[in-house]
Amino acid sequence: ALATVIGVSMTDYNFHNSSRQKSMFSAVNSTNLIYKQVCELFDALWDGHTPIRLLGVHTSKITKEDNHQYSLFELGSFETLNKLDQTLDTIKKKFGDGAIMRASFLNKEE
Repeated sequence: ALATVIGVSMTDYNFHNSSRQKSMFSAVNSTNLIYKQVCELFDALWDGHTPIRLLGVHTSKITKEDNHQYSLFELGSFETLNKLDQTLDTIKKKFGDGAIMRASFLNKEE
């Protein structure tokens, strides 16, 4: 399944709710592409100092169609990211969720 809309919602310590969403140029299911959009939306929402009570990420307008509209600036990065995500999913299915992780999570206390 691929998502066409990515959204972020946030509730601060005073229970003030705010949210942002973005329609993608083309439907995506790549972890890296979704993460990048989520970070941009979060940066637009949060002032950098107000304590956050709840942070939510959602996708919508889900499609099963595997068509991708390319922009002039992508130059094949969609296929590369898609293959990477498929490879990671295969490794996790075979060896478990802890078999592979982002380097930023190394040496973190559990």
